Amino acid sequence: MTESLAKACVWLLAMFMSACAGTQPEAVTMTQEKSVQEASETAWTALSRLETWYEDVQKATDTTALESAFLRRGYDPGPDAYAFIAKIDRRANGEEVYRFYSYRDTAFIFSLTPEGEERFWPASTVKLTASVMALMRAESLGVEADDPVTFTDLGEAHQTTLRALVEAAIIPSDNAAYNALMLFSGLDRANDTYIRETFHFPTMVLQRRYYRKAPEDNLRVSPEFVFEHGSETIRVPSETSRHYFAHVPREANATTLVELAEILRRVMTGQWLTLSASNLSLLRSALLAAPSCIGEGVEKAHPSYKVYNKGGRVIGDDRLEVAYITDEKGTPQYLLALSLPYSEQVEAQTQTFAWQLITAVDAHIAGMSPEF
Repeated sequence: MTESLAKACVWLLAMFMSACAGTQPEAVTMTQEKSVQEASETAWTALSRLETWYEDVQKATDTTALESAFLRRGYDPGPDAYAFIAKIDRRANGEEVYRFYSYRDTAFIFSLTPEGEERFWPASTVKLTASVMALMRAESLGVEADDPVTFTDLGEAHQTTLRALVEAAIIPSDNAAYNALMLFSGLDRANDTYIRETFHFPTMVLQRRYYRKAPEDNLRVSPEFVFEHGSETIRVPSETSRHYFAHVPREANATTLVELAEILRRVMTGQWLTLSASNLSLLRSALLAAPSCIGEGVEKAHPSYKVYNKGGRVIGDDRLEVAYITDEKGTPQYLLALSLPYSEQVEAQTQTFAWQLITAVDAHIAGMSPEF
């Protein structure tokens, strides 16, 4: 919206309000001009500040357009549907910018209630974050993804590579691989150093083991990891976690859809991640190869688009998916995170939900004045 058009809109609104009140309109004030300008500036966000990215997204997120669009179409995804979607565009200088939408303001809802009850369970979607953290720690130690590594977990000896663990955690969503990546990162380091200090994620907590032999098994004691890096042996000593999260009981994993989407965005763009090009390529290839539940919904909206995604599900609980969607040329188009309660029809419901979200955003943007 141009400045002159914005002033005209404010003037017409003032004329209408004065007619209703029987008064003459005053000249457009500087405060009115400023509010119009601020609304235009916050409509698109370039995410240029790491320390305040979460607040920046909150300020710029539209929390009403999706629900209104669904009501007009007669579509209802259900009372426990959660969704966050961003349309990705580019300025004339090539800078990527985002228009954010939250369905019924669910994008920033913490996955646990204050009483510790689950709103939604993030399930395997957190395995991407675990993979990123493990690769970051490996780089800090001078370890490469293809270096052989040995370790023992739950009394079983393992010989593998970080590449194999990352691919197993993301593509078939292997729980043991996720556990190994979390143990290598270390529970305190993962939550305090990476999630809080490096990523600046204000709500995410990762502490749950996804495969146990006994109820008391957890991720709090990391075993020794031994890497063979060329002719060098790199030993990573065992460590024990000291951090407990009083607000996240039962060793739950907890987060928001926005944080799940953001770690995916950083992997795909490389922004605010210190990972090497080869490790970013490893992650992106795994995400592209991962099975996608929303694929048919994306295909229905935009044939030939590609989906880089990490899904998750717990039978009887929830079905989630986090996706970065590009066109056939690889140009980014959407960032999407959604959750639906599990049912026998949840796969089809998830595809429909994704299609409805994308087409609603497309229609909403098409009806707006161009800003680029």
